[in-house]
Amino acid sequence: MRLPAGPRVRTGMRRLIALGLLAPALARADPPRLEGAAGARFGSMMVDGKQVGTVVPGHLDLGMRWQRWLGYAEYDLNALTYPLAQAPQGTAAALAATGDGKGLMHRLGANARYAFGRVGDYDRADPGGAELWAELGAGVEYYVWDAGGTWTRPDLALGLGLTSYGSDDGLHGGLTLGLRVQLARRNDVAHAPAACGGPCDGPTQPTGWDRSFLFDLTVLFGR
Repeated sequence: MRLPAGPRVRTGMRRLIALGLLAPALARADPPRLEGAAGARFGSMMVDGKQVGTVVPGHLDLGMRWQRWLGYAEYDLNALTYPLAQAPQGTAAALAATGDGKGLMHRLGANARYAFGRVGDYDRADPGGAELWAELGAGVEYYVWDAGGTWTRPDLALGLGLTSYGSDDGLHGGLTLGLRVQLARRNDVAHAPAACGGPCDGPTQPTGWDRSFLFDLTVLFGR
C-alpha cells in the first residue's frame, strides 16, 4: 500500500530537484576573488558650504569581486584648509577662531560596484578586458583640525568609471579611471536666514548639502 507524501517530503523533493538543476551552473560559476587597490583622487570639495580648493586625497581599498559585482571597503586621507571667516581683532569670534583652518579628513566607506558593460571575462584566465561600471556607497568623514577640534559627518558616494584589466596564473590587475560625487549634510544651515545667492523670485534657506566632485585614478590587484 502506497502512502501519500507529506508536505515536508514534497518540499524536500522540490528542493533536491531545484538543486540538481542549478548544480551545473553553480559548478561553472567562478568563486569570489580577493581584490585590493591603491589610488588618488583629484578635484573640488566643499566643507560646510565653503570651497576648500583643490584636494588630492589618497585611498586604499580592499574587497571581493564576483562576476560583475565588486564590494569593497575604503580608507581615504585628505589634507585640506578650511577658509575661516575673518573676524575683527579683539572680538569673541576672533578669539574662538584660532589656527589657520588646516587639518586632515579621514574617511571610512563601503561601496557596491556593478559592471553594466564589459569586454572580456574578468573572472576567467583571459589575457585582458575592460568594463564600464557604476557604484553606490556610504561613508563617515572625520575631520581633525591642526589647531584643535574634530568633526564627524556621514556622506553618500556615487561613481561612474572604466576599468581595464588583465589576468594570469590566477592573479589579476588593472587600472581604473572614474568620477566620484560625494554628498554630505552641512552643519551651518539649520538656523540660517532666507537669502538670494543669485537672481531669484524669492529668498530661501541655503542648500543643506555639500557637493564634492573628484576624478579617480586607481591601480588594482588581486587573486
